[in-house]
Amino acid sequence: MTETTCVISIATVDNTKPASVGKLIPNMSGKLVDGELWLKGPNIMKGYLRNPGADAVTFTDDGWMRTGDVCQFDEDGDMFVVDRVKEVSLRRNISKRDTR
Repeated sequence: MTETTCVISIATVDNTKPASVGKLIPNMSGKLVDGELWLKGPNIMKGYLRNPGADAVTFTDDGWMRTGDVCQFDEDGDMFVVDRVKEVSLRRNISKRDTR
């Protein structure tokens, strides 16, 4: 996700959990809202260039970025991306679902 500009989670070598994308890195805050991962941290972009409409859809008034990823966290804090909130266009006229 380019909006995060950098890494948001890391899976260490000793993490043997299949499908885990690891734990959020220390400077990131994350929360699940209706299953969707919302992020806040220093490596999240400030907004889209000259596109306040996209900003309004992506960011909450208090600065959380809606990722569109449906995630789960286990008891150890490991994160699993399990779905998308909605279909995302990867290229013109091709949806994520068409590539499966």
